[in-house]
Amino acid sequence: MTKSTSAGEPLALSAIAEPRRTATDPFGVPNTNVLRGELTTPTFYTFSNSQATRKFLYCRTGSALFLNSNGKLLFLSGGSATFIQPNETWDLLLGRGEHSWIFSEWMPGHSALPDATLDQSVAFLVSNCSRVVRDLTERIFVVADEIDDWPNFTYAWFNMLIHEQHKSAASYSLTPIFRDGADPISDLIESIKADPQDQWNLTQAAKLAGYSPFHLSRVFRSIANMGFPEFVDRCRTEVAVTKLLRNQETMGVISSQSGFGTPQAMRNAFREYTGFLPSEMRSNVTEPE
Repeated sequence: MTKSTSAGEPLALSAIAEPRRTATDPFGVPNTNVLRGELTTPTFYTFSNSQATRKFLYCRTGSALFLNSNGKLLFLSGGSATFIQPNETWDLLLGRGEHSWIFSEWMPGHSALPDATLDQSVAFLVSNCSRVVRDLTERIFVVADEIDDWPNFTYAWFNMLIHEQHKSAASYSLTPIFRDGADPISDLIESIKADPQDQWNLTQAAKLAGYSPFHLSRVFRSIANMGFPEFVDRCRTEVAVTKLLRNQETMGVISSQSGFGTPQAMRNAFREYTGFLPSEMRSNVTEPE
């Protein structure tokens, strides 16, 4: 994982009033880096050696297991973010595949950031935040090497992230966040996400949606940007990840309860969509005492 060396296009001045530095900030602008890389095997990554700072992690692309010294384990996927408390020790185990992350840190009590409301380390989905927050987050990647010259932009981004972090109860998602344009298949999407272990097939889904299988396949791909079978498998993988992290059931039981049928089918989906094998994820789960 390396820091981005591509500055990209400059920020639009309309993003926020007077975005450039206008005065010296005694607290300093949060140190923000964009990290990119590709891994062929799960790898631990040290993102900070300081326990005095407050930290923020955002995963744009990739996946990770986030483990602290007390045995708490979080799974992070594309769109996941978390604020990290000072004096907390976390390890980041990155999954296979391409990665792009934002990492920021700053001293607590910053005059420009309402971080006193961050009383615990909680993961959330930036993809569930407002469009403004999502757009600002994307701009951070565009201007990675210039961000220190745009403190007001950085402050606005963090203030909105802190304000909106409560909007998401989920810490990860392996499926698209549907917004405008999903109405033709919204009921079908909700049915699949509510009961992914059902034996979903295109014919059954088309009947529920009121389309022919051919037409549903085209509509679904245009809205979800993926085929119907992949969407179902991703929903099942989300269920399986939650079960694997929260209980000690066997792989066979979890694969059956999640709709995969066999542990091998679940293994293939895990590797494809999470960057981990089920056994790799399970090996980091602390057994209850």
